[in-house]
Amino acid sequence: MSNNYFTITEQYRERFYQLPKVFFTNDNYKKLSNDAKISYAILKDRLELSIRNNWIDEDGNIYFIYTIKQLEDILNCGNQKVNKIKKELEKVNLLIQKRQGLNKPNLLYLLKPEIKESDIYKISEEEKPTKPLQDKEVLKSHVQKCENHTPRNVKITRQDMLKSHANDTELSDTELSDTDISDMNGMSDNTIDNMSETNDHSLHSNHENDHYLIDEQSHLLKPLPKDLQEFIKSRYILADSISIINKIMQAKREAANRRDDGLFFMFEENPFLSEKIIDILITVNREMKKKRESVQGLLGYYYNSLVNGLEEFHFTEQTRKTLQNKENPFLDI
Repeated sequence: MSNNYFTITEQYRERFYQLPKVFFTNDNYKKLSNDAKISYAILKDRLELSIRNNWIDEDGNIYFIYTIKQLEDILNCGNQKVNKIKKELEKVNLLIQKRQGLNKPNLLYLLKPEIKESDIYKISEEEKPTKPLQDKEVLKSHVQKCENHTPRNVKITRQDMLKSHANDTELSDTELSDTDISDMNGMSDNTIDNMSETNDHSLHSNHENDHYLIDEQSHLLKPLPKDLQEFIKSRYILADSISIINKIMQAKREAANRRDDGLFFMFEENPFLSEKIIDILITVNREMKKKRESVQGLLGYYYNSLVNGLEEFHFTEQTRKTLQNKENPFLDI
């Protein structure tokens, strides 16, 4: 029973620094040393500490106040390495230093990496689920067999075969023998009637599948606010809407874990959450149209955009509240 408890050791063991994937896709950041990349992740993790210390300028921008010695301790390296890392980050516009005056440490501003469309595409492509090569080989082999078995007097193109055999599980090699093909050549009226009955059965199965999807969609939509429900139903086909809802819920959970704030990401507690999610989905939909991709083909991109967008939303709101409290310390009393 004691194994069910959360322990302080586990909580600290599961904390990680986050490295932007764009550091490994954008030519501008690929040149950065691993020390510079890791240092960026460590400093980014300390943004929350800056907020608690009220290290926020009049424009709402967050900064750090660290001496060279403090940076040596934080980054676990010597004086020369610290200066080298700072220069690297400055060169690619990931860090800005502002002088305060004599004998005072510089204000350090960490900047967001620039993300191009090519980076978004590369990252989403990497996160796409890939089909095993074996599936393609099986399909190719199956098409070749069908070409060998197809009588010469039957005109059928390779493309037609690929369409009809798009799913290998629909028709296995054992289900279609040479004898079956011969019977097809001398097809009788009774066979046509049987095929008609089979088609009716398939149509019935499709209707059953549609009903299942409708039920599944209705079930998944229930926890969502009305505006988000209507948006999803009006913008996506049935199967895609189910995938999108699942990605929304997964992204909400991930953002809540990263920001350590479950309440903020609950629809009941945050009336602006659904509006933010709709904005993110609209942006991704535009990218989808530009690239002429399907929803299913960009599910990884949808997920990453939702997680990053929700994280940024939380960060912006927390910063806004901190600034309000700074201007009026008695606001929450």
